[in-house]
Amino acid sequence: MRSAISSRENPAVKNAVKLISSAKHRKEQGLFFAEGVRLCTDAVKSGITVRQLFYTRQAMEKQESAVRLLQKAAGDIFEISPEISQRLGDTQHPQGVFCVCERKEHEAFFRGKIGNHQRWIGLESIQDPSNMGTILRTAEALGIGAALM
Repeated sequence: MRSAISSRENPAVKNAVKLISSAKHRKEQGLFFAEGVRLCTDAVKSGITVRQLFYTRQAMEKQESAVRLLQKAAGDIFEISPEISQRLGDTQHPQGVFCVCERKEHEAFFRGKIGNHQRWIGLESIQDPSNMGTILRTAEALGIGAALM
């Protein structure tokens, strides 16, 4: 399904915002939110199911091949206004490409153990706090239970 969204009150936008801000909601829904062309296309290439794609007209103009790839993979497709992109974006100047994706089963990922956590991620020299937030939310969505920094 394709449609245009210009209202912040749209249920799909509200759900995406809730996925961004609430770990409990992400866990309950079995979903995670991805921002940016690279992260979204990497998700598709990794076999992750994309339930919803949000993109701006400007993103389509700049990254047409990537957005087309995401459109083929996504269930619901929404062209959004720049204002909605700002609302969904975790950066000052978002790229205008966002996905709501299904979480993978834990067994498909890392095999290691720190404390009671079977899966963990190691981070080094992260300088931008918003990048760390994005990495940690994505790691959580993938079932990673601990971060070593």
